[in-house]
Amino acid sequence: MIFHYNYPINISKLSLITKLKKLEILDFGCGIGNWFPHDVNLRKVKKIILYDNNPNLKNLLKKKYSNKKFNIEFNYKNIKKKKFNVVIFSSVIQYIHAQDLKKIINDLEKNKKKLFIIFTDIPYLPRILEFFLLPFFNLKRFLYVLKLVFLSEYKKKKFFTYKKNSFNIFKGKFNLIFSKNLHDLKFLRYSLIMRLK
Repeated sequence: MIFHYNYPINISKLSLITKLKKLEILDFGCGIGNWFPHDVNLRKVKKIILYDNNPNLKNLLKKKYSNKKFNIEFNYKNIKKKKFNVVIFSSVIQYIHAQDLKKIINDLEKNKKKLFIIFTDIPYLPRILEFFLLPFFNLKRFLYVLKLVFLSEYKKKKFFTYKKNSFNIFKGKFNLIFSKNLHDLKFLRYSLIMRLK
């Protein structure tokens, strides 16, 4: 639960990106969640599945997201069976190895006709270099990361970077659209929207 840098997910941006009439969202690696209650009440939002592999978050998420549009899940096998048309990986890809990511994407896209997978906050620089550049681009986030650096749990976490060509393995099934980061770190990270062909 140490990864709780708060940057809200913008439903309006999701609507513009996907052009879907109804959003059925899977927030993969949701952590403590970054959803505004008024956004969730919009008609466009049919449901939001919050998935994380940390069961210690269960009570916090249930208390924070009591709206019936939320479905909280901690079992990976269960989410593969659920219906959704948008998957969001918000500031989580850096903790997923490329081989694991490939398997996850293959699992999530099975039996889907329309699917958007949106990665925000994708790091492309080594962790140490990004850390030294961070104060020049986002002082608030730098101060947050500075606190984490001294936590043993954070030091043990593996950190993966992704160059844009890392996603070429998905070109057969998805259209790839790279953009400025939809998260707050505009110059050190980027975003990717993948649309199922």
